[in-house]
Parts: sequence; C-alpha cells; structure tokens
Amino acid sequence: MQTQHPDVDETDPHALTDPDSLVESWQISLRAAKKSPATIKTYRKNIGLYLAWCRQGGIAPGLGHTMVTEYLAELCDEHAGATARTHLVAIRSFAKWAAKERETGPYDLAGIERPQIDEQVVEPFTANELALILKACQGRRLMDLRDAAIVHILLDCGGRAKEIVGMQREHVRVAEGLALVHGKGGKERFIPLGPSTCEALDRYLRARRRHPLADSPQLWLGQRDNTFGYNALWKSLKVRARTAGVANVHPHRFRHTFADRWLDKGGSEGGLMRVAGWSDPSMVQRYSKARAARRALDEARRLNVGEL
Repeated sequence: MQTQHPDVDETDPHALTDPDSLVESWQISLRAAKKSPATIKTYRKNIGLYLAWCRQGGIAPGLGHTMVTEYLAELCDEHAGATARTHLVAIRSFAKWAAKERETGPYDLAGIERPQIDEQVVEPFTANELALILKACQGRRLMDLRDAAIVHILLDCGGRAKEIVGMQREHVRVAEGLALVHGKGGKERFIPLGPSTCEALDRYLRARRRHPLADSPQLWLGQRDNTFGYNALWKSLKVRARTAGVANVHPHRFRHTFADRWLDKGGSEGGLMRVAGWSDPSMVQRYSKARAARRALDEARRLNVGEL
C-alpha cells in the first residue's frame, strides 16, 4: 500500500501580504501595549532580519512553522542559541498579533521549542538511514523521482532548503555534473552533482516533460498543476521519513550530514566551505561537531588512560 503524499503546495495560510506595512501596524500595537522603546526596537530589528532572510532565499515571507524552524536552525548554526531565542520571541509576538488581526491563518508557532543556549550537536544520518530514505523514494511517479533527486542533491552538496527549492531548470547541467544555486546574500555558486545524482535527476527531468507545467523555469514541480515550494519540501521529506522509519528528518540535517561525510572522506575544509557556500571558517567547526565528538570518543577508547 502506497503512502499518501501531501505533494501539492496549497495556498500558505501564514503568508504575509505587504509584510513591511504589517510590521508598522504591529509596532503601533506594541506601543499601545506599553512595550518599552528598547523592546520595540529589538523586535523590529529581528523581524527585519527574518524577512530579509526570506527574501534573500526567494521565499515569500510567512509565519508558518516550517519556515520559522528552518530560520532558527540556521541561526543556531551561525550564532549562539541565545540569539536564536530572542529572534523567536520577536517572531512569535508578530505571529500572534497577525493571527489575532486575521492578517494570517491561526497561530502556528506554539510547537517550536526555544533554542538551547548551549550549542547542540546535530547527529548526521547514518549510512543505513540514508539508504532507507532513498528506498522510501523508490517509484516511477513524478513525486517519487523528484524526491529521490532532491535527496541525492542534498547529500551531494548539503544545500540550504531555500537554495534547493529555488533551483531553476536552465541552471542544471546534468551532462557536466553541475548546477547553479542562489545562496545567502544573493551570492551564486555551482554545486556538484555526482553520477548517482545525475542519474536520478535525468529520470526526474524525463518524467517532468509530461507535466502540465513542463515549461516552468522552476526545476521542482508538484504532482498536479502546482509548483513545489518550501513547505512542500518539508512535507515530502516527512512523508519519506515515516515510510523509511527514520526520525528527525529535515533539510538542515542533510547539511550537517554532507559536511560530516565530506570531512570523513578526506575532503579539505576550503573545498567544503566553497561547496556549502560559507565565507566564515568557523562554520566548518560548527557543522562538524558530531564528527569531532565521535573522533574524541574513539581516541579516548584507543588511549584507554584509565587503565593502570
């Protein structure tokens, strides 16, 4: 029995129309609620950074659970957990106001846990988990071929979710094993496509030609007359994860897995930075914490310093 796949990108009930204008109205509400000028200034700054993150990734700004979660995940990787906490407080305040004013759908952020202040180690997927996820993508439907290609690309380059979703058909060079993506700050870079990824992409592209939106510039398409966006990527991965029986599957964990596998295979830190789209060398350490912790444990077992 095949798992039902919520493949379509329905209208996002948490999308923001004219977000800048809404921020102004929200600030009026904060002043009426006697919030201090310092609090209002901090809230506005943090919301501005969140909206800029959305726009830089080509994502329509919204206050939905998956989008805010991905944003916080990136913040936790690049800054202290306390920074992500202050951003979540501001976003929650804005989201509650927008829902109350019926500018968006019902408040959707209650289930997001506050980021830990201590830095957390994100465990990469094991080889067996990756095999199970890819097996869960097997099939000849367009959605199966698409999801298999996406998982392969995530493993090949560890791209950010918004980079993967924003891929354009004309920028994919299967024969050359390359694709162009738009990264943070509007920076473009080429990502590698290995032989298995190219094979998976070729299968998807051949099936894509029969889609009603085959002429769309967007690489990824939905099953019916729908495009495949940010929320659909999360939903698709969750469905594959349930089928595979693998927990905690989300785009950002693939990014950690990519970094771990790159270094484990002897890849250089400079090469990793280039492919992943990082300009700060400290990001290599942030994304390889799990590997460093594992190597330290292996070293401790080898040294066996407690043996007299």
